[in-house]
Amino acid sequence: MLALTDPRRVRLCRLIARQAMTTADLADRLAMTRPQVSRHLRALRDLGLVRVERNGRYVHYGLDTAAVERIGRDVVTALQY
Repeated sequence: MLALTDPRRVRLCRLIARQAMTTADLADRLAMTRPQVSRHLRALRDLGLVRVERNGRYVHYGLDTAAVERIGRDVVTALQY
């Protein structure tokens, strides 16, 4: 789970855990460019941690908390055996 070792991705996850946001919103909040935010979101989406909601021409990204919870359980299970 190296994707979550990047502090910018952790901050991004914290923001989208509270509410779904667009790349523009995230870029403003994180003082990053939209392409930078998009690259981080892609890495998180590839891991299945981000859900995507289209609303007209806007795309909102939210944290898939169920996926994050599964990761936590999987880590605990793996450490027990």
